[in-house]
Amino acid sequence: MFPEQRALSFILAATNHGTLIVNRNDYALVEGRPSYGVGLNLLETASFDGSEVDFLLSLLRVQRQRSGDGVVFLDCGANIGVFSVEAGRLMTHWGTVHAFEPQDFIFYALAGNVAINNLFNVQAHHVALGAINEVITIPHVNYCQPGSYGSLEIRKPENPMLSVGQSLDYTPEKGRQVRQIALDSLNLKRVDLLKIDVESMELDVLRGARSLIAAYAPLIWVEILKTERQRIKDFLAPRNYHFFEVGQNMLAVPSRDRELLRRFWMDEQNTLFVKV
Repeated sequence: MFPEQRALSFILAATNHGTLIVNRNDYALVEGRPSYGVGLNLLETASFDGSEVDFLLSLLRVQRQRSGDGVVFLDCGANIGVFSVEAGRLMTHWGTVHAFEPQDFIFYALAGNVAINNLFNVQAHHVALGAINEVITIPHVNYCQPGSYGSLEIRKPENPMLSVGQSLDYTPEKGRQVRQIALDSLNLKRVDLLKIDVESMELDVLRGARSLIAAYAPLIWVEILKTERQRIKDFLAPRNYHFFEVGQNMLAVPSRDRELLRRFWMDEQNTLFVKV
């Protein structure tokens, strides 16, 4: 007997970033119209945050010039892997990517995108990131219904902004358990660039990376859309970081490395440039 009909949510798309598994429902509705979401951008423009991708790739090139092969990039909040795929492709034979994603079906797409693009230097981790190692519960998301899945906040937000676009139940018995780890627990031997986009958990991720930051002084690209920028600065400034704010993101550069700091400058339009 032929199976019953069912909607297809995840599809293969030929994007500017390569062949990617994308959820065609990955968009939030605002006033009844698709407004934002990774999948929406990819399916409408074939790209996602192209200028940001290019900038982060330039940071990886800079770190290779400064410290040689073996560059390590941590993609914290990887979603389906646009940044990880691009970084993995760029760093073939000279760098490694660790991609972290807590949502189960989004992680499956991430892992599939790593495999389908033959990126053997990318490791995908099905974990949440935070200040400590523990098991947490995250709300259930319906991936067959419209929603900006990358906008999911693990903790129930007091003032939701740019939300998933679905009614979410944060009671523990209704959610899914996932392992949360602190980056320090990975005991990595080198880290060159941290990208942190974890929907209001940015400071927790930094707190869980104290030893890593002290040991390797990586470049840190952090989203400040849902996190108070001053709290990020208050955490990193005593660790000798200088800050460049670019829209909803902030780049933290170790200020004790004068040669590295001199590579960055901003124009009158607040566009950040890096000399590669």
